[in-house]
Amino acid sequence: MLKTLRESATRISRFLSSDSLYSLLLAATLLGLSLALQAHIGLGLGDEGYLWYGAIRTAAGDVPIRDFQAYDPGRYYWSALWMGLFSNGILVLRYAAAGFAGLGLWLGLLALRRVGYSKIAMIPLGCAILAWMVPRYKVFECSLSLIAVFLAMQLVVRPSRKHFVMAGFIVGLTAFFGRNLGLYQFVGFGALILFLHFKVRARLFPSNLFAWLIGIVVGYSPMLLLAALVPGFLESFVESVVYVFIKGSLNITRSVPWPWRLEWSASGLESGFERYFVSSFYVLAPIVYGIALLTGILARKERLENAALLIASGFIGLPYLHHSFSRADWSHMAQSVQPLLLGLAGAASALGLHRNRTVAALGLVAATMLFGAGARYSDYYLSSRYERHDWRVVHGDPLWIPMPIARYVDALRNVYAEHVRPGESLWIAPHSPGAYALLGITSPVREILFLRRQTDEAQRRMISDLEKNNTNWALVANATTDRRDDLEFSSTNRLLWEYLNDNFESSEVPGLPPPMRLYRRHGLDELP
Repeated sequence: MLKTLRESATRISRFLSSDSLYSLLLAATLLGLSLALQAHIGLGLGDEGYLWYGAIRTAAGDVPIRDFQAYDPGRYYWSALWMGLFSNGILVLRYAAAGFAGLGLWLGLLALRRVGYSKIAMIPLGCAILAWMVPRYKVFECSLSLIAVFLAMQLVVRPSRKHFVMAGFIVGLTAFFGRNLGLYQFVGFGALILFLHFKVRARLFPSNLFAWLIGIVVGYSPMLLLAALVPGFLESFVESVVYVFIKGSLNITRSVPWPWRLEWSASGLESGFERYFVSSFYVLAPIVYGIALLTGILARKERLENAALLIASGFIGLPYLHHSFSRADWSHMAQSVQPLLLGLAGAASALGLHRNRTVAALGLVAATMLFGAGARYSDYYLSSRYERHDWRVVHGDPLWIPMPIARYVDALRNVYAEHVRPGESLWIAPHSPGAYALLGITSPVREILFLRRQTDEAQRRMISDLEKNNTNWALVANATTDRRDDLEFSSTNRLLWEYLNDNFESSEVPGLPPPMRLYRRHGLDELP
């Protein structure tokens, strides 16, 4: 008994003085400062609202994908866990996302420490990584890629069975948060395992491969349990997969902003530098990942550990390029850039440059520039572009938001209070799912974000739901995405648009962003 206590005390003492604890404390400090600075700033009723509404419905017992349009379920159950402990407010959602971001940032910093970076150097590097963990409602993608790179590095350094299981687990868990992300990691880790088999010639390759596959099953087990135990979930999931294959992509594509196509004079010098940093990623990332893979192929077996972080970044980062290239904008780039950042740091450490004072000074400048470029996409900076702001209390959370959004919040509340009667439902489309969360109501249809063309069958089902749920009021805008006429709501949802105009009359409401209008069903009496 005494021996066991001593061994436990020794382990605790080692952890308290370890690099793991320092990395954890640094990650927590950086995230804490970021939250203190900007957690209360802004209110996104579009993409952030999409996650917020879904988390609220999940906390209420609904099932993502089956009961409402959603990403893969992982992020909703993570956020719903926090909401169950605290409240349905958007600040709780942001704290939940930050908590998940902390896991990735911690292991990303620990990876830097294990390849020789000093504790002082980890501070600016950590700031640079955190600055690019944007937007805040998409930090799940960022965090999972950082965790994957760390575990891939562990696999290169020590390809033990435990590390194979952990690598498989993160693949499965990542797929629970995003099927495309899980596929990227499956390809990356699968290629890395084949590389290690031929490079290291491990005798236990078949058993290690089996351990990796077992880890995948364990990590993906929450999804498997949902499919097996929740009626209707499997059918809805398969339908969502088929829909993606029919459309050919998860995202609405955008052309790659190659650096040589930038028009600096059209956007101003400051905006030009901002766009240049984003566009440079699409050139730099494939080059760095190619160098990483080539390094692994050419390095001697006994030298692999020296370049472990660089090699791991290459294998994990290369499949992630599909995500950034599928919709080439700053948001998708930021969700894919973490392996590149660790890869650049890994390249410097592999060459021993991080110990050279001159190179270290240049690295500090580079980290500062990366931080500055990423910070321009922070909610603090994006909100500062508006001239006027005001406070609004949303579900008990005080938020400092730009005046156009504040007026939108007021208009939504007024419409609901003045027009919608008990027993009636309000339909909001196409791009403001967070309005349901703001008002504390449930969407009368499963779909909450209308970005792409819906089938006639899906639209007829929604019309049936609108009738069944006594939807007498609607807030709808004939808005578009990427300024494309073919993506206007009236084009992508023609039957819904015709139903709306045939059965409702519209009017303007002060405070609603154009072209949104209030629709009232024909023959409906006003509130007394």
